[in-house]
Amino acid sequence: DATAEAAKLAMSSPNVSMTDTMHLLRNARSIVGTYEEAAAIAEPMLKLRTLAQLARPGQDVSEDFDQLIKGLEIKGVTQNHHEFMQYMEGIAKGLNVFGDTLKPYQYYEMFKYGRQATSGLSEHFILSTAPTLAQELGGSSYGQAVSAFNKAIVGGVMKHSALKEFARLGLVDAGDLDYVKTGEIKGLKPGKGIKGWQVAQADPNAWVRDYLLPALDKLGLKDRADVMKEVSSLFQNQVAGQMVSLLATQQSRIEKDAALIEKAPGLSAADRVLREDPVLAWQALKSSLESLTAALLQSVNAADMM
Repeated sequence: DATAEAAKLAMSSPNVSMTDTMHLLRNARSIVGTYEEAAAIAEPMLKLRTLAQLARPGQDVSEDFDQLIKGLEIKGVTQNHHEFMQYMEGIAKGLNVFGDTLKPYQYYEMFKYGRQATSGLSEHFILSTAPTLAQELGGSSYGQAVSAFNKAIVGGVMKHSALKEFARLGLVDAGDLDYVKTGEIKGLKPGKGIKGWQVAQADPNAWVRDYLLPALDKLGLKDRADVMKEVSSLFQNQVAGQMVSLLATQQSRIEKDAALIEKAPGLSAADRVLREDPVLAWQALKSSLESLTAALLQSVNAADMM
């Protein structure tokens, strides 16, 4: 069945050899659970692989693409066909917008290094905002940043000096704070948290935009240098502070990139680039010849002969 499916897919995605298509089907089966489910998503996966190839012309993207799909498994979307398709479409849009400045394997790094934060992040944030952050920070550093951000805002784990700044900004209710006998802040009371932590868990950018920036504005902290100084006091983890500083000072860029991604073509762009891109057209010719050779050798049971 897989051999027949690979031969059929060679017609729609001639730039990917039958051997690579069989490899893709095998890996997809291990992720989604059954061969039938793998075959159902094989064509869109090949289209996404074509766009990944466009971002890295002339290079073998097999390992990159395997990591990308593994990242989606880490996120937990591979067991839901509809959600899996939505993520592939969204990632295709990101690759189309950012070209070779956003590598397919960086999505894997974003999911992997995001650790406990990854599962709670919304689809909108991952597909619209995270690509911009990954471009700036790199996939692994983005993941570390969003993990540290989640630990601070959602988990409430931070130094007393940082918590004091959150209180000064009005981002913690006074009644939610625990104090030592001297009157110094000890930490948060059990079950209490930073204002808007539920929003922060799903979309760090929305929390910065709707909670942090209004709090800074209320204290008159509008200048870029003042904002960055305050962020460094709030987030003493370096990569988390860098991410929040970017979100706090470059909202126009975040919105611009999100608009570009929303309007970009998704998986459907693969058909167009196969017709228009000369490197992919050459790859398609070579892969077609390789597939033809494999089919001819198989027909004479070449393995046994050798």
